[in-house]
Amino acid sequence: MIAAALLQYDMSDAISRRWLIIWSVLMLGVSFYVPAGTWTIDDAVKAASVRYGEGAWHTAIPDGEIRGKLSDPRANPILVPPFAEPAEHEVRVGFSPYARLFAGIESLLSRRALIVVSVLISLGAAWFLSAYGMQWVFLLLPLTFYGLVPWEHGLAMLLSLPAIAQVFLRERGSAQFAMLSGLLLATAIALRMEYVLLVPLLALALWRAERKREMLLLKAAVTVGLVVLISLCGPAEFFRQSALNHALPGWASLGGYLKSRIDAIWDLIFAMGPDLVQTIAMFVVLVMAFVLIGLRDASRVMRAAGWTGAFLFLLFALRVTWQPHSPALSLLSSGSLLFAMPWIALLVISRGAWKTKAMAYAIAGVVLGLLLVPVSSGVHWGPRLLLFAVPLLLIAFHQADLPKSRAMGVVILLMAVQTASSGALAFARLSETQQHAERLEQYSGNPMIATTRALAIDLYPLWDKIEFFSASTGDELKQILVEFYTQRRDSAWLHLEATDSLYVQTFPQNKPVWPHKMAIVNAGNLYRTQWRLYQLVMNRGDRAWIPLLEAEAARLMQTGETKRALFVQEDALALDTSRAEAHSNLGLLLARMGKTEEARAAVARALAMDSTLSQAAELSRQLEQVQADVSE
Repeated sequence: MIAAALLQYDMSDAISRRWLIIWSVLMLGVSFYVPAGTWTIDDAVKAASVRYGEGAWHTAIPDGEIRGKLSDPRANPILVPPFAEPAEHEVRVGFSPYARLFAGIESLLSRRALIVVSVLISLGAAWFLSAYGMQWVFLLLPLTFYGLVPWEHGLAMLLSLPAIAQVFLRERGSAQFAMLSGLLLATAIALRMEYVLLVPLLALALWRAERKREMLLLKAAVTVGLVVLISLCGPAEFFRQSALNHALPGWASLGGYLKSRIDAIWDLIFAMGPDLVQTIAMFVVLVMAFVLIGLRDASRVMRAAGWTGAFLFLLFALRVTWQPHSPALSLLSSGSLLFAMPWIALLVISRGAWKTKAMAYAIAGVVLGLLLVPVSSGVHWGPRLLLFAVPLLLIAFHQADLPKSRAMGVVILLMAVQTASSGALAFARLSETQQHAERLEQYSGNPMIATTRALAIDLYPLWDKIEFFSASTGDELKQILVEFYTQRRDSAWLHLEATDSLYVQTFPQNKPVWPHKMAIVNAGNLYRTQWRLYQLVMNRGDRAWIPLLEAEAARLMQTGETKRALFVQEDALALDTSRAEAHSNLGLLLARMGKTEEARAAVARALAMDSTLSQAAELSRQLEQVQADVSE
């Protein structure tokens, strides 16, 4: 009820301004207190590119010490599309070069500086819109905008605000302002490519309002700005992120594209936890709560029912976010527009909002975003990918006089609780990641195998001390250990979640590797996460290596890597020289490499051990035919 009282019909600009000042001070204070870690995968990748990358734009991260490696997809790389593009002896990070350049704040100052900058971005957006008569807008900016969203998303939104405000909050604008807002919008596009969708939307709005001179100036400024920014880093680098995203499997065919768009609608707009029925039911409850509370002549019973529905939605949202197991991961499937910004539900059901020009263009922007922007499930994908449409929705919210409605009290209550819970979750996640990295430092000096790429990327601060690999299946784990075997490595660390049984399922008899040590790593504060570390020691004389080595040799031979396959096959042969099949396989590899005489000798040894071996007999016949053809 306090939230409802806060936004009565006669809420003055002075009161709104005071609350904006208080909110600004609180957010700045929080920015200096929360742990200085990473939250999203792409946030960590960009930070890693600055820390370990090379060149002015930090375009590439060199390979590790023994791997073929980060850039070799056959070696289970940590960085894969759309996060990075494999290249020879390096990985080229798949994010905007200007976003990576902005990540240089961390290398020049500190990780803390990035958190402060993200908060300042949110404050800038709130104060800018406040200057256009929307003093209350900060109440609708949850922690999502400045905590869980990578900072270049928020900066791009702020850079696009002058152009949006000029078109939808002014009847006329100056030529100078049109050019300046166009240049700022070009910078927003350089940070986040999807902001290019605003250009046709704003141009159309100006053209329909018969402000053609401003339209031409805006488009010209955007064009000039993009030409300059693209020329600074080159077209290939500038469009790398877009090219990688559109190369994903979902875009490979019409069917894959349509399926990805259906998933996009759910992920970006509706997703609130994994249960479809519960999600739909709770949004219906929220909409009914808005309707009941908004009725002017409603009885106390009806209003009480409305507030009860709002509290049910609030409790369900908390339950989704703070699930018993790993709440940080539960947030991955609950970051839609409706969940992260519940005021959009009030906007959609309000008739007056649909009569505003900004609402029509916002819906067009959302539709274009769903059709054109590559999408995958992740942390708050809705606000991140469709953030360019949010200012338009806010303007429609303002023009429809929705801040004066009683239902606004429900929105403020939901936003306040969501901001607090999201802030606590972000605090817990960042603290956990920081502690996790600190407690793994003592295990430096050995390669470490993580079961997910996300985990390995989260631990990027340790990359200069530990070389990370990723293996999520038994076959991938065996392949990596075979690589270690051929590189004469004797041990490696296997990083598992507390309940993960990957090692036991892969090597149930502790052969040909066995756990020499096992350590428990705990981290976290509001919730705690536990991992297990196994130091795997490789028994190099164990005959159990033979089938693993020969399987790897066969795989390498099929992919055309005969030289590497030969080395692996020779290792398998060294473990047991009495196996006819091993000599026959060696002969086949030598024959494919054109070493006919050595191949014939290997086949002869195989037939001497087992004259009935059909593969060796056929290979011997073929080699004799080759020799006869050469003699003729």
